[in-house]
Amino acid sequence: MKKTQPNQTATTPPAAAPNPPAAAPVDAIRTAPKAALKNAAPYQPSYFAKVAFLLEVASAKEREFFHELLDEWETSPYTLPEVAFVKGASAQGINWIGEVDDIANENKMLSGLRLVALKGDWLIRFLRKLLESYDYDNPMTPDDVADDLDQHLIDFQHEIRDARKLIESHPETVASEIRELVHNRPELFRQGEAR
Repeated sequence: MKKTQPNQTATTPPAAAPNPPAAAPVDAIRTAPKAALKNAAPYQPSYFAKVAFLLEVASAKEREFFHELLDEWETSPYTLPEVAFVKGASAQGINWIGEVDDIANENKMLSGLRLVALKGDWLIRFLRKLLESYDYDNPMTPDDVADDLDQHLIDFQHEIRDARKLIESHPETVASEIRELVHNRPELFRQGEAR
């Protein structure tokens, strides 16, 4: 037997959907993120993120240097700054630094050499000439150094002689050059100023 359902002619309206929450005013939406950002701490990428970014934009040579630096640091008894110093010097073609102690033990002498180099006078020119021709397998004797110094002084005397001849033969040109130098670099000629 079949059950029949009664005919429903009156349909009930479907339940009304709940009303959405009232929309926030447009100005409140625009200013809320700005206020939150203003009060928030600035984004600081982690050190890992910084290293990853730098390696991503680095050249292949720079990435290779970084990996060699890490490998060396991992296996050596030195600290990271010490390993970076030696590896960085080597990457720049300065291969005479074998150990960090080579530099640390000679710091005072190398600082003095740096000051001589900054001065740029005859002494550094002589030392450069002397050291550029130095042969480890056949080191110079004191007599060789004295001969080189003697030749350097003779060359210096020739430069002085040539300068005198130039001044005597072209005094107006030299005077004009001196006036231009005084005009362009007056600090070189002020008495008592460090040069």
